[in-house]
Amino acid sequence: MKQIHSMFPLACTVIDHRGRQNVCDSGALVEDQKANLAIEAHKLPIKTSNKLGEVSKKRLYEVSLRRGDLLNEDDPDVKEAVKRLSPEDFNLRQFRIKRALDLTMKHSILPKEHWTTSEEDTMYIQPLIDQVKKERIERQMWDHK
Repeated sequence: MKQIHSMFPLACTVIDHRGRQNVCDSGALVEDQKANLAIEAHKLPIKTSNKLGEVSKKRLYEVSLRRGDLLNEDDPDVKEAVKRLSPEDFNLRQFRIKRALDLTMKHSILPKEHWTTSEEDTMYIQPLIDQVKKERIERQMWDHK
């Protein structure tokens, strides 16, 4: 499929292999693209020593993502941690994800000056996830007493 038009970052018109024009459903498209990006994120150990990890990390930087942006929100702890982000952090996260999906669909990257640097690539959401897990474990302990 080849992209021919994009009015919104998450909606597009494509031509399939038979030459028919179709409009992509943004919800399904987002989930497919997010799944593909999440696959790349799982290749990113914090200390990478192999070429595959370095290539994947570079790809995330090229679309200005951080590793914390690609955590699986199907996990209830991650979902709750995302809810607890400040409005500014939440909006920045959403912007980075949408921009990365748009760039991925267009098979392009950002100019080098807009790439994420290794100093910026922090697990900004990890303290919230740890707090949510701690609260969940404590709640389970109280429920079992």
